[in-house]
Amino acid sequence: MAKYMHIAVVRSEIIRVLIEEARGPDSPIDPSKFLELTDLLLAVYHFELHKRLEAMKRDYAPFNPDLDSVVIGDRNQSELTRATKQLSESVRSVLKRGNYHCLDQAEILRAFTEKSLFPVKVKVNLNSFSEFLVYARGESIRQETLVTWFGLWKKKVEVPAYDRVCLYIHCKQEADIPIKMRRRLKVDHQPGMIMLKLFRNIPKHDLEMLFPSYEVLMRTIDKLMLGIPALAAGVPVVTKLGPALLALGVAMGVAEGRATQASLVTGLTGMVMLGAYLFTQWTRFQFQKVLFMKVLSENLYFRNLDNNEGVLTRLVDDAEEEECKEALLAYYFLLRHGGKLDSVALDREVEQWLRDQFNVDTDFDVDDALSKLSDLGLGLAKKDSVWMATPLDQAIAGLHRRWDDCFRTHEELGLTDPG
Repeated sequence: MAKYMHIAVVRSEIIRVLIEEARGPDSPIDPSKFLELTDLLLAVYHFELHKRLEAMKRDYAPFNPDLDSVVIGDRNQSELTRATKQLSESVRSVLKRGNYHCLDQAEILRAFTEKSLFPVKVKVNLNSFSEFLVYARGESIRQETLVTWFGLWKKKVEVPAYDRVCLYIHCKQEADIPIKMRRRLKVDHQPGMIMLKLFRNIPKHDLEMLFPSYEVLMRTIDKLMLGIPALAAGVPVVTKLGPALLALGVAMGVAEGRATQASLVTGLTGMVMLGAYLFTQWTRFQFQKVLFMKVLSENLYFRNLDNNEGVLTRLVDDAEEEECKEALLAYYFLLRHGGKLDSVALDREVEQWLRDQFNVDTDFDVDDALSKLSDLGLGLAKKDSVWMATPLDQAIAGLHRRWDDCFRTHEELGLTDPG
């Protein structure tokens, strides 16, 4: 059973089971009050993260390759630089809150050199990017079906995979990118664009196929499969090449009146055969390349979850889910144990509960969860790592004040509807 760094259970299921337990005869928790607290907590996180999403969309607008709005407002270079920095920091923060972890450069480059699951060889040009980030969440062993020998042979293999992979790619300005790469990235109308990609179930050794700046290359085995038949087919052509060249010389003699027209026909025939052979080999290579591209596109089609601005929305949703689950679980188990529990025992309690209820092995980040309780006013740290839960009535009142503060802040910014 895989061990998850995030809580791999949907929020609604966790809330349902917590409320059911709170309704039990031996529960010290008032279920109606806990449900009210849950609704308030969800509303606060949703509103606060929605504000973060709107800010990210505003910063992303000048770099969004899919933007269909005509007017986004002029920004000078310093404002664009500031927007880029703010967007990068916000994306990192939201990914962290959603329990994604950043892959370092060594991990990414190592994945580029590993043997691919798919029958393609891809070379990535990282020089086209001024910044790129790769974040992953959840690791598991998955079964994949390999199809070889033109579909005649299939086998199942187990491969380590990331459950989610997010790419943040900031392209260089148009002048810094080769013309061939510009056409592929379509940056002719969008210099310095930022691409966001979200994928699922990606083999750890196949990260290179997620990047847009790839070049499909022939593997050694594919070169042999094309080259050996080509060599065999080329032997008769080569045997005729000598006479063809000789006939070509004769043809030149015809022009000077030193050879017959029959010799010219022989020479031209040999040249046509040679040209046909070379064209056949080139066509085979192009056909094989199309097959490779088909494999890539089919796999990415079913593994792609979202692109560009849509990724921002999904990441904020992920962050909201994880934040709520962590805070609710930590607060619930503090309440269940009389309002006091040390961090080590709380960590153990939550992980065991998730295992018993959902058969999910989770590495619960208890320090992060307790930090959320402190920020929300739902818990207070005592000495010796012991935490005390805020009583339900007091916690509900505190969340009501925080909810009201959200709108007061909005009014101060002049963002509310005057109607």
